[in-house]
Amino acid sequence: IERDFGLNIILKKHTNSNVILVTHSAVINTILALISNNEIGSGKTKLFTACISSIYYDQEQWKIREYNKIDHLQTDNQ
Repeated sequence: IERDFGLNIILKKHTNSNVILVTHSAVINTILALISNNEIGSGKTKLFTACISSIYYDQEQWKIREYNKIDHLQTDNQ
């Protein structure tokens, strides 16, 4: 049985849409590792709590726009 990459299932259901996926760091690290061919992600990247990672689909492949961003957590007093 061939398993479909979960992101491709989401892509098929929400073509031409933006989707927010909220999940735990283990899932995020796995996704980042799969997309980056293990350059980042599982075992290599310590994700900050409440970080944002952004991926997109272009020319029939998933790409990472940015990952582990915490700018949204900063306040003017810091």
